[in-house]
Order: sequence, then C-alpha cells, then structure tokens
Amino acid sequence: MKGVEFNFFRKPGSVSRNNLTHFIKLFLSFQSDFKMFQKIKWLDNWFSSNGDTNWSDARRAELEFILKAVEEIKTNSYKYVEHKENLREKIQQEQKASDSERRQMFMESRW
Repeated sequence: MKGVEFNFFRKPGSVSRNNLTHFIKLFLSFQSDFKMFQKIKWLDNWFSSNGDTNWSDARRAELEFILKAVEEIKTNSYKYVEHKENLREKIQQEQKASDSERRQMFMESRW
C-alpha cells in the first residue's frame, strides 16, 4: 500500500463516532502493522471556531478517542503496544502545546 494516504476525518460528520470506533478496531484486526498505522493521517484541519478554541485540546481529544478504541481491543492486544505508545506520545505533545497556548493567551490577555 505504498503511497496510500488514510484520512478518516476528511469529511466532517460523514462517519459517526461509534462507526469510527468499530472501523478502527476492524482495520487493526486485519492490519496490525505499526508502520501502516503510522501512515494514517489521524488528524485533519477541518476544525472551525470563534477564535477562543485551543486547537491542541481538540487534537488531543481526537487522539484520546482513537487511543480508547485501540485499548478496547482485547484479542491479541500485545500486537498494539507500539500503537498505544505512539498515540500516548502524540497526546502528551498536544498537551504540552495546549499548555503553551494557554500561557500565550494569558500573556496576551486574549482569554
């Protein structure tokens, strides 16, 4: 699947959360390869707001949702250790970015 880009959030609202959870589990049951998992573009820039939104919080929430779906897989769960570690690292990065953004907003008194 060289050169294939996966993007599950390309069309907002086109996939319900329940269906997305099911799809993540189904996909991983057929394709547990970590390198393939890394190729998936989990986040997209389709978010919109009124200006008071912390984008890192939104991205972190999406990653936490995906992590929860992966953690719910009980069959052969050892296959997904790297996947979960990778998602946790990304969540921590988004948390750091969120904290930084909040500090910046506080310093600029935009909150």
